[in-house]
This record gives sequence, structure tokens and C-alpha cells, in this order.
Amino acid sequence: MLAFISLIAVDASMVVVHAGKYHVGKATFIENPPRTVALHAFSIAKTETTNAEFAAFVKATGYLTDAERRHDAMKFRPPLAEFRWLKDPSASW
Repeated sequence: MLAFISLIAVDASMVVVHAGKYHVGKATFIENPPRTVALHAFSIAKTETTNAEFAAFVKATGYLTDAERRHDAMKFRPPLAEFRWLKDPSASW
């Protein structure tokens, strides 16, 4: 049996996604086909991180993304017919 995503507030900005099996993907997307995944419980922010918030985090910690360390960044290229990422080693967060 598949679980529905159940979210419980951890604090004002975070929620818990409970462990379970979930359907993900879409039949029309070759790179993201439909499938069932099993996940452990985890916490996630309710909203996206803004560029300003991430910049403050980078400044405070000196964090480098994997793409910055490996010089293998990918970036989304609209308006392609389907979701695609293109390699761009010069890109960073």
C-alpha cells in the first residue's frame, strides 16, 4: 500500500515528511518515468530558499556546491518542450 505524503509542522518554517512509499515521475517524461520510491522520514522547509538566504549561508560558512567543486554545473534551459538540463561548467548557484 502506498502512503500519502503526510506533513507535520516541526516549527514555523519546517515540516516532516513521514517515511513511506510514494509514486513519483510522469509517463511522458523519459528522464523521470513513473515509479515507486521508499523514503525515510525527513524534515524540509515549507518554502524555497531565496538567493539572498543562500548567499548569507555561503558567506557565513564558505560552502561550495558540488557543481562549483567539480565544475560540472547543469542549468535549466526553457522553453524546451520537456524538462531538460544542459551542462554549463561556468555556472554556479
